[in-house]
Amino acid sequence: MFYLKHKGKKLTICDNNVYTRCPVCGREHPVDLMDILAGGDCDLYGTVVYCEECSCKRDNVGKQLEPHRTEIVAIAKRHDTTESKVREIVVSALVAGLSVQAGLAGARLALSTEDGTEEFFTVNDVAAILGTDEQTAAQEMEKTGVSPARITTLPGFEWLLGK
Repeated sequence: MFYLKHKGKKLTICDNNVYTRCPVCGREHPVDLMDILAGGDCDLYGTVVYCEECSCKRDNVGKQLEPHRTEIVAIAKRHDTTESKVREIVVSALVAGLSVQAGLAGARLALSTEDGTEEFFTVNDVAAILGTDEQTAAQEMEKTGVSPARITTLPGFEWLLGK
């Protein structure tokens, strides 16, 4: 049996007196510790439980990621992490109203910051993050002193083609 101690009193932990706050909306809601502990992969400090409404939103948002599974797998492999960790980062971006592309770029950025792996971002990635077009993204990059690299094969090989 587990219990809490508060001011010398024992407070029994039951299936009907455990609550948490949703990490998205902050709403307090009941949780069933048996369900959480049954998964076997949790701890009392790192486990979050979403309210029913936010959980449904996350499930719907998660479905948007299916066409991007290959990209998610590639990011996970590059950063030696799990697909679920990458998905979680991207889903968080979608729940916050960002695009899938912004979420994928955000996952790459977050994971590269964490593990020190070098990442290169395209102007298209920056545009997705900023929610703008590529031209505006390039202008914003230049304002901050970042010159986007322009990569093309034709001008560098004109001599080979006899032009």
